[in-house]
Amino acid sequence: SARMLAPGLGPAHDAVARRLLSVWAEVETRLGLELDLREIAVLAVDDVQANDLGRQAGIFTETTDAATRAAVFASLLWPRSAALHRQSLTSWNPYRGPLPCEPALVRSLLFEGARAAVPLEEGDWWNRLTDLLALDGAATLSAPILEQRRLGEAMVRLQATPIHIGALSLYAVVERIAKDDERVWASVILREQV
Repeated sequence: SARMLAPGLGPAHDAVARRLLSVWAEVETRLGLELDLREIAVLAVDDVQANDLGRQAGIFTETTDAATRAAVFASLLWPRSAALHRQSLTSWNPYRGPLPCEPALVRSLLFEGARAAVPLEEGDWWNRLTDLLALDGAATLSAPILEQRRLGEAMVRLQATPIHIGALSLYAVVERIAKDDERVWASVILREQV
């Protein structure tokens, strides 16, 4: 998560986050179900090691109340991908409860064929692809079947390089890869943008 790279955070904060993730994994394994990050943050308030690490990192003091510590712990965590998928496109209707919506399905309906794929063979493919991502939050890069390795290298570069949109620096995620006898297509998205 980009918030772990914020100014002023260091190894002590990493240790707190590591302990929280360890608590999260231990509790989910023990109970055999998936828990929300807020639930884990509340449970972590009772974890002696997490509290000691939090005090050492200076994110709260000995006198900080449990609710504030839970909020601090929650701010160091991030939702799991399944929780983000469930929350990203919920609908509202006054006559029924909200139904879950699968964001990947909606994106495929909205963006499939909406824009032509950017060919990897073009010299300015990087600029075209990042411009599309900044505009729509989704784009497709294509390459000849014999250049699959080059497409893979382009995907690694794309996922490691932030796309700047206003004040945000977002990272692309590969959503789907498809191929036929001649070409390979990689669909990428900026989750926070779509």
